[in-house]
Amino acid sequence: MPFNRTGLEQLSSGRQTIDELGIGFLQDECALVPLSTKVNRLSCYLQARYGQRADLDVLAIAAKELELRIYLDSVPDWDVFLISFFNRLAQASHIEKLQLSLDFISAGFVEQYDVDRMSSVVDALISFLRSNSKLYHLDLCGTYGCLGWIPYLKHIFNELEGHQGIRFFAMDTYPSEDPDFSWLVKLLSRNRKIKVVDESGKLNVPEIERLYALSHFYCDSEELKKECCSLRPSLVALALIGNEVKDFQRYALMLSHHTDTLCELVQDVSQKATTTLGATNGPDGSEHRKRKMRMQPPRAAKRGARLDV
Repeated sequence: MPFNRTGLEQLSSGRQTIDELGIGFLQDECALVPLSTKVNRLSCYLQARYGQRADLDVLAIAAKELELRIYLDSVPDWDVFLISFFNRLAQASHIEKLQLSLDFISAGFVEQYDVDRMSSVVDALISFLRSNSKLYHLDLCGTYGCLGWIPYLKHIFNELEGHQGIRFFAMDTYPSEDPDFSWLVKLLSRNRKIKVVDESGKLNVPEIERLYALSHFYCDSEELKKECCSLRPSLVALALIGNEVKDFQRYALMLSHHTDTLCELVQDVSQKATTTLGATNGPDGSEHRKRKMRMQPPRAAKRGARLDV
């Protein structure tokens, strides 16, 4: 099927959903049509100059996973286009994976660029994050330098702290404005389920690797809560007395996740101790009387004492 407007619209109006679709450059009125095709995973190049804001406002985005490269050449209001794009993604509210890079072909675009205009685009990105709670993968690598997200990374991190679905975030490089990685440390301390990488696929920072190890323990401890109720006490006890918990932070995480189980363990030990003590003493206190009798002096000794008097 040729990828003209008619063919793409047939894909959009079809009853069946395609699992995956990859499309190169499309021009003129076809530029934005791929976004509305019934597909689970869409990979394509978009030239913003062929898409109108009005088209974006009514676009029904069907895909759950998007891999897009948007070229912003010959678009004076490129920031308005991107804001409309993110607003539409926010309204979709079902996006689970977004891999997005921004670029341009013509060198003349640099003359149109204004860093202050990117701030509004970041605000639209954050609105998209808030509206798509199922988003687990966000990759912003491959964006041309002057269009980069790096100056706004702190704001993006702040939003990712409380995102319930996000598990992976990729960026081109870590900002030099934060040499001690304090922004990332804060993010990883508040969202234990996310992994952050640069374009190389890894951040070789010992402190960050230590936080990842702690986060893995956190997630494993949470998974333990899903185990059968009859098995949890034994598993928690083994974890606490074994080699899995070696420092205070891990003890604290384990205790916070399994307070109910620990209370059950303490109650069980207390009940067993009470039962054992009761069995030793006997119900009529006979053990106490035996001890009292053993402590009394023999009768002969008592008589001797009376004769001496």
